Amino acid sequence: MNEIKITYGIGRGDTSVAAYHSALRNAGIAEFNFEGERVIIPKNSKVRLLRAHERPLLNQMGETGDLVHLAIAKSFGSEKGREYFAGLGWVQDEEGAGFFVRYPGIDPVSMYSKESVEGLIDKGIESIEEVDKKREWGEIEKIVISKKCEGTPVSVVVAAVYKTAKF
Repeated sequence: MNEIKITYGIGRGDTSVAAYHSALRNAGIAEFNFEGERVIIPKNSKVRLLRAHERPLLNQMGETGDLVHLAIAKSFGSEKGREYFAGLGWVQDEEGAGFFVRYPGIDPVSMYSKESVEGLIDKGIESIEEVDKKREWGEIEKIVISKKCEGTPVSVVVAAVYKTAKF
């Protein structure tokens, strides 16, 4: 059985780039180069949300500079008072196959809140399910995280980590 690990991170820094790197480090994936976008969950897969103490261990999946196959939602910015969101949702059929939907968001200009990001994830998954009616889909699962900017740039990331490969 394949295991896809869901990780997340929140970061701050002197710049948006530093904040993003800090969020990636908090998620345990800052040491890797990202390889493409993966949104399809292969058959016979288990998707598992990592606990806080497990996230740093992702760096042990490979060496610095290796490629990591993932789906990632990210948001970052520096506007004081804004809340930045990242969310990832997924659904699987009885054989473990499925797909991910991801959304970043900024509150309030984009009118995003945790509830609106969750709603967009639900709507995205339900619309794909409507197209692919031949499968019996399970329950929608999701994670949405956020961080309010209080003057220092912030970033949030949520990622589904499939595997690593040598560069």
